[in-house]
Amino acid sequence: TNTDVGSGAGSGAGGSSASVAGPAGSQGAGTAGEAGGFRPEATIVIGGGKAPTVGRPLSLGATWQMPGVAYTFQWLRGGVRIAGATRSTYTPVKADIGKRLSVRITGTRADGAVFVAVVDASAAVSLPQVIGKTVKLKIKGSKATVVGKWKTKGVKVSYRWLRAGKAIKGARGKSYRFTAKDVGKTIAVEVTAKKAGHRKLTQSLKVKVVKR
Repeated sequence: TNTDVGSGAGSGAGGSSASVAGPAGSQGAGTAGEAGGFRPEATIVIGGGKAPTVGRPLSLGATWQMPGVAYTFQWLRGGVRIAGATRSTYTPVKADIGKRLSVRITGTRADGAVFVAVVDASAAVSLPQVIGKTVKLKIKGSKATVVGKWKTKGVKVSYRWLRAGKAIKGARGKSYRFTAKDVGKTIAVEVTAKKAGHRKLTQSLKVKVVKR
């Protein structure tokens, strides 16, 4: 869900910034808020997260949309126009991965004065991260079992058990039964959750085995 944006160029969600050219006929480029009264203060609002990711919409949050001004938009990938991306919102695709997005906003006032503001996203686009909700070890007697829930649906989970930092041969399941070799050692399990189109998430859980 998109969030509201405070005023001021370069502030608000995502830490976006704006460079502004003044109205037609003006001398050079002005700073935000100085373009002939247009006050082009804008940010890119990132839906569902703090950094741009594939599939999560970006929108334009602004405090300078004034009556009598007509606006047009053009989204850019690494400074190059994205074909068809001419609305105030844009949803990143795989072609955007590793690239920084921006949007060029052109405002035309009734008296013919024009300004152009280029607003940059806070970071390059990446794949969304698998999100883990609660993952923990449940110990019952000499058996340890990984209990986990993931906020990201449809993940595929794998396990790797280690004794004192070294992989235990054949221990790749959700559960592990302690042996005499484990006494006095730290047993860990690496839990990796994967899903197509997402960055994997690996979490490590540890337990010290003591003799009873």
